[in-house]
Amino acid sequence: MEEREEEEDRLTGAIKTRMLLPTELIQLTTFMLNNSNVMEKWRNFYENAKSMSGRSRIFPTFHKYMKEKLAEVDQLLAQGESIACFPEITDDVRTMVHGPLRVVTTRSAMWTQGRHFRISSLDEKRGRTFDCGVQGQFIQDSRSSRHDRNIVRDIVPHYGKLEEILVVSYDAHSKFEEYVFKCKWFKVNLAGANCTSTKAI
Repeated sequence: MEEREEEEDRLTGAIKTRMLLPTELIQLTTFMLNNSNVMEKWRNFYENAKSMSGRSRIFPTFHKYMKEKLAEVDQLLAQGESIACFPEITDDVRTMVHGPLRVVTTRSAMWTQGRHFRISSLDEKRGRTFDCGVQGQFIQDSRSSRHDRNIVRDIVPHYGKLEEILVVSYDAHSKFEEYVFKCKWFKVNLAGANCTSTKAI
């Protein structure tokens, strides 16, 4: 993978636009809410409420919870009551909860944190340098069967190939863009005789 001194993110390659599929929109909204620094205080607030509820299995998703809380805050504001018990609500928070625009721009390559990333379809046409590889460690809940109530949470290493570089736009209460890598992930098998094999996810 090519590497150079760290600089600002820079997109390169062909510019295309497309519509997000309904499932992609849900996945992207959920991903951004769960990973954006803008929502950090609200995520902590949500986790505390979820742990205190005693019904974590049927507790609403973070997105649904945020919609309900923003409606509650707006009602309190309309009645002239205090909202000091809630984390700060900025225009960016409202925009994140509202979700991104359906139309996204895609690029084929990007420089970020001193490294070059390129989508896998371009790398397949090259015979030397491959810049589509990514690696990550994800928290995963697992159990032996659907009847097993003992859920085990562990950190599982994955590697993947970069399929798309999305430029996601927001334009509700505030306007900004985020860059998202869409990848095909593979779980690394670290146990047993076939420890070097992988399983597609």
